Amino acid sequence: MRAGYPRAALASLIAAVPEHMQPMAESLALIERVRAAGHRLGLLSNMPRPYADHLEQAHACFAWFEHRAWSGHIGLMKPQRDFFDHLLVAMAIEAGDALFIDDHPVNIEAARAYGWQALHFRDAAQCQSELKALGWL
Repeated sequence: MRAGYPRAALASLIAAVPEHMQPMAESLALIERVRAAGHRLGLLSNMPRPYADHLEQAHACFAWFEHRAWSGHIGLMKPQRDFFDHLLVAMAIEAGDALFIDDHPVNIEAARAYGWQALHFRDAAQCQSELKALGWL
């Protein structure tokens, strides 16, 4: 195995990850404020299928998103344009009408290049402040 770990040990480690994945309370509160302001929510995530499935089953907040595009289900990843386009088609929206929020600068740059409005997420307080400044909240 290239990782240098026995296959069984690596499989055990991967299987243990989902139970430790928890949405951050501050981010959940911010998403709820955006939702309460009347904005539609869509999700683009580079999450593998088993982790995405676990998150959707374990956390009701993922139902807040009108469409959830998980890399493990779609077979595409950010920053690929086709992944962004998938969400636009699924939600029947134009890129210029969408605001993409992400914590990776390369994804922010890609979204802007594809015509999206984009905001670099550093933490919930910073994001909320910028959303207010942009008129989204």
